[in-house]
Amino acid sequence: MNQQDAMAPLMFDCFTNVPDFTAYTALTNNVALAEGTTGAALSTPKQRYWAKQLQKMDFSKPDLINDDTFNRYVWFMVKGNARYPAEFVGGHAKGLKALGLTLDKSARDDD
Repeated sequence: MNQQDAMAPLMFDCFTNVPDFTAYTALTNNVALAEGTTGAALSTPKQRYWAKQLQKMDFSKPDLINDDTFNRYVWFMVKGNARYPAEFVGGHAKGLKALGLTLDKSARDDD
């Protein structure tokens, strides 16, 4: 727990002591779950490029994928064609000097 948790509003209003057993109607999917990243929804060349990059990655065990490629994939999926801030990413210390920071060479990535 941290200061963010301590300052968060209480959630008492979100709950009740009296359960509501009213039935509900589930909404159906708008996207075929079996379609995956190779589906017809990938209409632009960039979308197809990133889908192919993702398919090449091995997610069977931790730390087998290329972190930089995956981060760029996530950036594209969230931000679209916005410029990727390469100068501030990765453990290669790019951008740290401009922020007045230094890379601790003794630190391990998985600690």
